[in-house]
Amino acid sequence: GFGSEVTLEYKQSMDFDFLADELPEGATVHVFYNGEDQGEGTSITVEEPTDDYTIEARAFDADGNEIASSGVIKVTVKHRLIDKIKAFFHKLFWGLFRVLLDLIDTVC
Repeated sequence: GFGSEVTLEYKQSMDFDFLADELPEGATVHVFYNGEDQGEGTSITVEEPTDDYTIEARAFDADGNEIASSGVIKVTVKHRLIDKIKAFFHKLFWGLFRVLLDLIDTVC
């Protein structure tokens, strides 16, 4: 496989989906988050990360031998103070925006 690097905003949630085509019979795919096996599956959702992390998918044959890897995806999460402040206000604005819409609906 091949590794790659991604940069995300502070607390930006992300879905990772790995396509596993033509695996031999009995083979399984496991997703690893920061090198830890998250169990069998081809996708993972990382919710509101505040620190950098790595994601990797590995395929194993029926005997447990690794037969393929996506390569490690290195995810850099912006954690400068300005990024944290922007993320906070973005979330605050949209949170308030939803509440205001609800109030307008009930008044009319």
